[in-house]
Amino acid sequence: MKVALILRGVFLLLVQNSYAINLSLISSNLCSWGENTSQRISKIGDKIQNEFLSQTYAQSPRIVLLQEVIQKNGISTADDLAKKLNMKYLYKKAHQNEGIGILFNQELSISNENSLDIKSKAHEGDYSRAAQAIQIHLPDEAGKSKTLRIINTHLAHEPTYENTRKKQIAEIINWLHKLEEESQSDFIILGGDFNTGLSENYYADEFDVLFNSRFFFELPLLASQQATWFDEVNSKAEKVDYFFNSGLNSKNILSKEHVLDLHSEKLSDHDALALSISPIKESY
Repeated sequence: MKVALILRGVFLLLVQNSYAINLSLISSNLCSWGENTSQRISKIGDKIQNEFLSQTYAQSPRIVLLQEVIQKNGISTADDLAKKLNMKYLYKKAHQNEGIGILFNQELSISNENSLDIKSKAHEGDYSRAAQAIQIHLPDEAGKSKTLRIINTHLAHEPTYENTRKKQIAEIINWLHKLEEESQSDFIILGGDFNTGLSENYYADEFDVLFNSRFFFELPLLASQQATWFDEVNSKAEKVDYFFNSGLNSKNILSKEHVLDLHSEKLSDHDALALSISPIKESY
């Protein structure tokens, strides 16, 4: 434990002089079994577009992480949303006709694109899971280039699958270690639908696998506590969608979350989670 704390201190010291960057990210579970798919996707696109336009740094890179993307019979919910937002997208199949996706600005250059077929399952018939990663280069305020890796995933869904989720996170960490050996990043952001949460009674310390990893993942400085998943049948609301970062929580970068309401209009059973990253210019 003492060794981990010392290493963590050294790591944080190294990033104290990190240059400020501007970035806007959104993670959204599209609810693959929802009705009126094309109408829903269009309305979700309106919500996301309004969020991007509301940012003071509107010209900054914009990235959307998607879960429960449907791609079959020539139809792709990621493609529909990308066209709505005038963005490019990358798709990674996970289970049958369902997968995950990353949307990004048309002008944004992706230097590395990688994907992972997660092997850990709760049982033979369990859903297959996946992760995908992109690496981008961003100019900071000093005119230098900083490398950012962004990872998207969607973990095992049942509350009793806590051990499976731990194994799935461990697979992602091991994969990330290999990616970083090939091409190092200044910052790393991991986001998506983790199907568990810090405040839930079935939470089994799954995120400790992230917090105690060699990357010392942390929550954003101003993390939202709002629920992001809604079970109307059982009147439950939980936060299961998260962003974690490595190297961003330095003295001059503010990472702040907030929630975009989708569930009240039945656009999804998840609200979208937005993360803004910007220079700290005044106290908060």
